[in-house]
Amino acid sequence: MATALCRCLRTITNCPLRCLQTGHMIRASYVKKAPAGKVSRVTIEVEKDTHKLANYLCGGNIYKTGEEIQLKPKEEYPEWLWDLRIDRKAPDLDELEYGSYEYWAKAKKISLREKNAKQKLKVKRQEKKIY
Repeated sequence: MATALCRCLRTITNCPLRCLQTGHMIRASYVKKAPAGKVSRVTIEVEKDTHKLANYLCGGNIYKTGEEIQLKPKEEYPEWLWDLRIDRKAPDLDELEYGSYEYWAKAKKISLREKNAKQKLKVKRQEKKIY
């Protein structure tokens, strides 16, 4: 079938999809091959100056030119900033406030996981029955 398709496309002279048959695969003639050279990786230099690390936000400048952002005293930042959770693990159901949206979303997720686990066990038990 691939050979017939290739012959059909070769007969159409103005077709941009002239195919070249390579073994069993058909490849459009306009497709370019991937470069065979090495892939270059970007390396970021680590800041080692302790004065700069303590007084500036290293890596916070998103522009190519300019200097790093200088850190302000702790009193100039809002209080809620210091109460933010920084650990990546989601809070347990006990840690969430009862009645909040996050509480009910987490409760629903746990309920669905338990329901699916019970359903999976039920299906496995039915499969093991020998008549």
